[in-house]
Amino acid sequence: MNNCIIKFSLSLLVILHVFLSLLLLFFNHASAAELTFNIITLGAKPDEKTDASPMLQTAWAKVCDSSEPATIYVPEGIFFVRSVRFNGPCKNNAITVLIDGTLVASSDIQVLANSSSWISFNHINGLSITGGIIDGQGTPLWNCKHSRKSCPIGARSLQINDGKNVNINGLSSINSQLFGIVMNRCQNVHMSRVNVLAAGDSPNTDGIHVQQSSDVTILNSNIGNGDDCISIGPGTSNMWIETITCGPGHGISIGSLGIEAEEDGVHNVTVKSSTFTGTQNGVRIKSWGRPSNGFATNVHFQHITMDNVKNPIIIDQNYCPHLKDCPGQDSGVKVSEVTYEDIKGTSATEIAIKFDCSPTNHCTGLNLIDINLTYENHIAKASCKNAEGTTSGVVEPSSCLAPANFYPYNIDPLGEVSLSQATGYHGHACPWRVAYGRMSDVPIMLVHDAKACDSSEPANIYVLKDIFHVRSVSFNGPCKNNVITVLIDGTLVASSDIQVLAKTKSWIEFSHISITGGIIDAPGTALWDCKRSGKICPTGATSLQINDAQNVNVNGLSSINSQKFNIVVDGCQNVHMTRVNVSATDDSPNTDGIHVQKSSNVTTRALATVTTASQSVQGPPTCG
Repeated sequence: MNNCIIKFSLSLLVILHVFLSLLLLFFNHASAAELTFNIITLGAKPDEKTDASPMLQTAWAKVCDSSEPATIYVPEGIFFVRSVRFNGPCKNNAITVLIDGTLVASSDIQVLANSSSWISFNHINGLSITGGIIDGQGTPLWNCKHSRKSCPIGARSLQINDGKNVNINGLSSINSQLFGIVMNRCQNVHMSRVNVLAAGDSPNTDGIHVQQSSDVTILNSNIGNGDDCISIGPGTSNMWIETITCGPGHGISIGSLGIEAEEDGVHNVTVKSSTFTGTQNGVRIKSWGRPSNGFATNVHFQHITMDNVKNPIIIDQNYCPHLKDCPGQDSGVKVSEVTYEDIKGTSATEIAIKFDCSPTNHCTGLNLIDINLTYENHIAKASCKNAEGTTSGVVEPSSCLAPANFYPYNIDPLGEVSLSQATGYHGHACPWRVAYGRMSDVPIMLVHDAKACDSSEPANIYVLKDIFHVRSVSFNGPCKNNVITVLIDGTLVASSDIQVLAKTKSWIEFSHISITGGIIDAPGTALWDCKRSGKICPTGATSLQINDAQNVNVNGLSSINSQKFNIVVDGCQNVHMTRVNVSATDDSPNTDGIHVQKSSNVTTRALATVTTASQSVQGPPTCG
């Protein structure tokens, strides 16, 4: 009997426990239901005509005033919304806006004429926006702007100001009058599976714009419009962008920067595993040409595919989109430590890499790693101005970056500048003029600080990859430092007029210097022809002469078509030459390849080519 009573009591307790659990679950669901505010229940109509703004504001007042997590629910249907501002701070930090339907703006361009944004959230901590579509109805305004009439500026479709812990998932912003989504002064933002779409010719319709914000992540999103897919403005830090499909549009841009003289910089930005299709730019950094203390640093562009992109890799520090009222000054924005890694695909223009950096604040620390960009089934080209950095792996197009610690000395393609002035050597005034190559590409010679010879620190002279006409030049020491390097990526070409060097013993003279790479082209054909004709001709000039120098290194240099001797080492000590190419026709008179005299400790190793009509390496006895 007692056992039966005990069993019955236990069964009753189990039933009571289950009943109480179900009752508690029911009340929890009821409580949750009470904290979800359906805008139709509040009076909104999905008829595309009735303004749902008041119902959204009512719902917001309730969720913001709740001390518990709360939700605004927009069910299926199309709801017309004029303009709404959701203001905080709120009593709870878990507010969700759940959208199954579509919010649509007015097609009348005057409705939002005085509004900077259509939908905005301000001073909210803990905001989630999930699903749905917001349609900015931007087409009438775009058409107005295309017609060049007087039009409103337009409104940003969704703007979040001073937000913290913001999550946007599965939202589609389409046809925005202006920017699609804006994050301004926000912290800890996460966006995923976002679609931001507008017509390819829609003006100033940046997809996602972030400024004055930190710890922002954008993942797995599709963006196409008439401006930047993603634009990163001043004051942005710790931004991660991954798996983005961009196009049409202007690419992913840092900037524009330098709008203000006093401006916060951008740092710690990563863009990776993304695809650009038919865009104007791929990955871009842009700044206005005016003084500014802005900067962009520690930026990584990685694992990116370009498909018919006009400017796959670009830094533009002379940004002026409409070429009207351009500042026309040197950009003060400092661009540094930018890595481009594993970027491949096709360029729609021949110049696939373009670094147009400030002459007063050069781009430094640029790193190109495993780049493969082609143009019309051929390797594309690169263009650099005032850009310093390194390469590793296979980089195509070939890098035009200057080595670190080089600084620019601009040569006006329509004028002249003394090479002696540029380097600080005292010798014959020898103007460098652009005589060949593309006149549109202003060639640049880079020097360490102001003048290499006057520098008390190791200094460098850099000749970019282009063709330069040089008359006659003599660089004389001694200098204040004993480590001067001339790095030549381009070609130095002498005059073909045999009278230009008629009274000159040598064409280029150096002392106390190292020379690396490049080509020096005399060209001596005209003088050889003169001598073979039996006419009275100048003796000719040695192409490169190094006199009374110590500790000289020549590596990877090519001397071609010399009028006379190609390379002469005279009165030198401790000279080392490797991978040197010397060539002239086999009937060219007196064109010794390398001539050494009155010198000691001279080493020639791994000479790539020494082909002339005279001796390859010759001269009087030397010591060492």
